[in-house]
Amino acid sequence: MHIKTLRDYREQLAADFTQSLSRPALPVLDVGCGGGDFLKLLSERGVDTIGIEPSGSLVKIARSSGYKVIHDYVRAESLEGLSLGGFTCLQVLEHLDSPVSFLKTLREALSVKGVGVIEVPSLEKITEGRRFYDFFGDHLNYFNARTLRMCCELAGLDVLKIERRLDGQFLVASVTPSEAVCSVPAGDSFFGCMPQLRQWTAGQLVDGKKLVFWGAGYKSIAAIAEMDLSGIECVVDSDPLKAGKFMPVSHLVIKLPESVDFTTVDAVILVAVAYREEIVLQLRERIGFSGLIVACGDQLEFL
Repeated sequence: MHIKTLRDYREQLAADFTQSLSRPALPVLDVGCGGGDFLKLLSERGVDTIGIEPSGSLVKIARSSGYKVIHDYVRAESLEGLSLGGFTCLQVLEHLDSPVSFLKTLREALSVKGVGVIEVPSLEKITEGRRFYDFFGDHLNYFNARTLRMCCELAGLDVLKIERRLDGQFLVASVTPSEAVCSVPAGDSFFGCMPQLRQWTAGQLVDGKKLVFWGAGYKSIAAIAEMDLSGIECVVDSDPLKAGKFMPVSHLVIKLPESVDFTTVDAVILVAVAYREEIVLQLRERIGFSGLIVACGDQLEFL
C-alpha cells in the first residue's frame, strides 16, 4: 500500500473492524492476505491473525514477516479445525466463480457472534461515472449493494451494514453468522445433472437419434452450451415472439410446437422444470408424442 490515500483508508478499516470484534480471543482470518499488508494492520491492533493465500511467493513474503499463513485456497479442508472470531475478505469476491459457496465455507469456520468484513469494487461507482476502464478481465463478478447483500444472505451471513467507502469506490459489508442458513442452496441442482445429461446426449447423437430441447429460457441456454450441439435439431418454445429466432451462444433455431414434426423426433429434453406437468401433458395428449421425454432435475428422469 504505497498510496497514502489507500493506506489511510485501510488503517481506518482495520481500526473499525477491530472494534467490531465480539470474540477478540479467537483468531481472525485474512483471506487472500498477499504479502501481509492487512495482517500487519490487524496485528498492530493486538489481533491474533492467520492469513490464507494461494500464491507461494506471497506466502513466503508474509511468513518472512512472522505472520501465520495457510498456503491454500479457501476450502473446507484448509480451514478444518479453525474457530474464527472474524474474517476479512478484501478485493477477493469479485474474482471467484462461486462466491456463495466460498462465503458459506468461511461462515462454517466463523464462531457464533463472529464478524466478517467483505470489500469489493462498487458497481454503482462504475456505472455512475461510466468508468468502462474499471471492467477487468479477471473480475468474474460485479456487485452493487443489493447483490452483495443477496450473496451474503444465501451463504448464511446476516448483513449488519453495507457502506460505500473511499469516495464510493468500494462496497464494504459487515456480516455475522445468521441463526439459520438460508434454505436456498448455493448451487442449483439443475446444473448438478449436467454431466449426466452431457454423457447421455452424446451417446444418443452417436446412435443417430434426433433430439430437441423444449424451452428457450436461460436454463436451455446453459444446458445447450454444456454439450456438443451436433445433431440437436432445434429448440421448441410456445412463445410466438421467439419463433424463427435463434438461441444465444448455440444459434439453434427456435420453433413453435406446431411447426415441428414430432413423429421424427426420438427424444425431447425438458429443462423448464417449473412447467413440467403442463409440457408433458401437451406432448403426450395434444401432440401425441410417444418418444422419450428427458426431464432435468437433481437427476435425469426418463419419462
